Amino acid sequence: MNNTYKSFTTNNNSNDIKRLITMINKMNGKIDVISDNLLDLQEEVEKINKKINRNDNNLNDKMEEIQNNIENINKDFNKIKDGKIFINNSNYKELNDKTYQDIIKSLGQDYILKKLSLRNYQSILAIMERYFKSDNSTENAKVNYPVKCKGKVDFEYYTDGKWIDDKYGTNVIDLIFKNFQELFLNVNLFPNNVQLNTMIENQQFINKLNHPNYKKEFKKKLRNELLKYN
Repeated sequence: MNNTYKSFTTNNNSNDIKRLITMINKMNGKIDVISDNLLDLQEEVEKINKKINRNDNNLNDKMEEIQNNIENINKDFNKIKDGKIFINNSNYKELNDKTYQDIIKSLGQDYILKKLSLRNYQSILAIMERYFKSDNSTENAKVNYPVKCKGKVDFEYYTDGKWIDDKYGTNVIDLIFKNFQELFLNVNLFPNNVQLNTMIENQQFINKLNHPNYKKEFKKKLRNELLKYN
């Protein structure tokens, strides 16, 4: 009986061990499946993170681009506000330090010499009126001066595609006189259809354009002329 009991006990233990091994194997199988799933999940998480990072980078790039565009718009707006850029300025010729070159090409030497012979402020204003006239084929055509009066003493002038404020008109007058000195010096040459005595008298007037008092006097004449068209 003892032998039978032992045999029975041994068989039961063996069965228990087998069941335990089977359970362990099943558990290990489930663990493997879980591990595989975790790896898959980890890969998916990494893919999602990479996608999120790409989207974040794209979003940052877009935000930076938008910010740059806003800054550029603000810069352009400030230029328009400060420089008074107008959309329709095609009728205005600019006043800059090279304007005299185009005046010579447009009006010709003979016309300029004729006006220079007046040797007063009309020598300048007559040429300006002719050069800045919107249509030289029409006697009463509007004159689009690139200079405007502002208030009682201030001016503004058109250059580099925008209108520039000029308090008291100092820069405007200096720029006009600089151009007309160069203009008159380019045509007042002997024997360039100019007699020696005439050339000397013309040169005396040209030198007069350097005097502050004459600039001050001319500013009043210019203002009166501009008020006809402002």
